[in-house]
Amino acid sequence: MSATTRQVAAAVRQYSKEFYKATASGVNPILGESNYIASPFGAWLLLVFIAASTPIEDEAVRSELEDIIGIPLDKASTFAQHAINEITAEESEAALCAWFQPEYAKSSDRISEWLDKNTLGLSGGYIPEKAQLDAWTEDITRGLIKKFPADIDGSELAILASIIYSKFKWREGFEVVDAPDEFVEWDVEKVLTTTDDIVRFVSHNGSLFAILSKAAAGHKSVTTVMSLTHNYDDAAAYLNDAEEVLSGEGHGVALDEIEDIIDGASEVKIEYVEGQTNDTYEVWLPAWSAEATLNLNINELGIGTAMKELGGNHDVPVIQSAVAKYTAEGFEGAAVTVAIMRGTAFQPVTAGAYSVSLMMNKPAVAFCVVAGVPLFSAVVTTANEA
Repeated sequence: MSATTRQVAAAVRQYSKEFYKATASGVNPILGESNYIASPFGAWLLLVFIAASTPIEDEAVRSELEDIIGIPLDKASTFAQHAINEITAEESEAALCAWFQPEYAKSSDRISEWLDKNTLGLSGGYIPEKAQLDAWTEDITRGLIKKFPADIDGSELAILASIIYSKFKWREGFEVVDAPDEFVEWDVEKVLTTTDDIVRFVSHNGSLFAILSKAAAGHKSVTTVMSLTHNYDDAAAYLNDAEEVLSGEGHGVALDEIEDIIDGASEVKIEYVEGQTNDTYEVWLPAWSAEATLNLNINELGIGTAMKELGGNHDVPVIQSAVAKYTAEGFEGAAVTVAIMRGTAFQPVTAGAYSVSLMMNKPAVAFCVVAGVPLFSAVVTTANEA
């Protein structure tokens, strides 16, 4: 991962904090409830797409948007394009699209200036019918999302969108097995298991987390983070703590210290084996899928503010549809984020080793990371048959 993409990843993680607060606060991650899925990166990319080329005279608004984006506006497009290039090099997709009502595009100086300044590759043209937008959405997300996220009524002056898509197979796949008794509350007969991957344990913010990263070819992976010692009652707090662990915060806990911390928790069993050369790990976890549609017209996320600067001081619908699947073979996810301007808005070493057995049978957080950039975030509370 390049230094530029590292800066983008850091900016997206900063943005994610407000994103989770806006979309997941008050959501209690209880087993049996629906899974949460979103792409903070998709929203961040759309914000950069709109704001970086919009003529913003008000310095207070410009400063506000730069604080939200985490990168100066005069550099944001270049940084975002660099991240897009690295993501697409990993056989994933990050793209942008803009459609305009013909007369409006021709008569608006601000739109003309925006188009002239925009350096991010985009496709689009004149605003198509809803059926065409639905077909475009289904095609560009490889069938994961069937419908365009927003309603179209003919009053639209401009539609701007970001598209995130990733699909990959694990380097070492999971085995599908009968669900152990510990998964009875998940209401599935089959789960996934692996002995090919190392589990890390990290202490952070008063919780002990078990972390399983499942890798694909290149720089693609999904990391599952499960709290062993704290039952979160707010998904936003769980997502924030887990993402901080993902980015390196907290401190690692040695295997010989785990038993004292977990105080007999049934999810993990650690046995020291005399004469064993290497630590071994056996993990069980559910397959899962998730889909969601989120309202993102929230001041702290910046997209509505940027759209108002581009086209007028009125409310602007900002919506994201996201879908993801985690299976024995691999991961697939897609997100379409849209902002719409309507007519009313014309403006250790030992002599032995440990054997670790881990049941990931509690609500967990999962992050899909491609080229160092977190593309999708999920809270997993329900399972699919493996």
